[in-house]
Amino acid sequence: MTEHNSRSPANGGGLRIMIVDVDAARAAAVTLALESQGHKVVAHQTSCAGLLRALELSRASLVLIDLQTPDRDTLESCALINEHHPLPIVLFSPHHDSEFIRSAVSAGVTAYQLDSITPDRARAVLEIAVAQFDAHQQLKATLTATQRKLAQSSAVEQAKGLLMARHSVDEPAAHRLLQQLAMEQQQKLEDTARHVIRVLGRQRKENGNAG
Repeated sequence: MTEHNSRSPANGGGLRIMIVDVDAARAAAVTLALESQGHKVVAHQTSCAGLLRALELSRASLVLIDLQTPDRDTLESCALINEHHPLPIVLFSPHHDSEFIRSAVSAGVTAYQLDSITPDRARAVLEIAVAQFDAHQQLKATLTATQRKLAQSSAVEQAKGLLMARHSVDEPAAHRLLQQLAMEQQQKLEDTARHVIRVLGRQRKENGNAG
């Protein structure tokens, strides 16, 4: 997954922007407006075909998409970007289809603007889109870290349970034993716990089958 590396307009940094708009004249007007603010429009496409590859090649940090008609192919492109090359995506569309809007947000659209793209609208939405994207990424990172800690804690508790049963010891003794194993193997506690689970879990299964 490519790391997003945009700079916030609030901090005076110019963004590298890709525009997707079938109207070339309108895209040119938007380009002039954005570049007058210190941003750089690095690419323009008339459709979302091959968008992920184009973003990677252009090293864009934000994409503006004008969509006159709800299009599932566009949402699939947004989902691919969100998975492999996450960055702020602003979708302009005059359609007020609530189901489509929800699908767009689920696919990774950062901001959905209920109107066609114009120079003024494009300028106005940039700071909001970057702020919303950064906040979402931070929330995602926090959630991932929390899930990882829970998984590590679960592995340690499961390993201690196996050690308690194997050696007929209480929980503090099992924890000390697990710590000792981790030190001897020069591993993190959770890595040793997973190893204990694999070994003792397999032995318990084999003994159960033998019985």
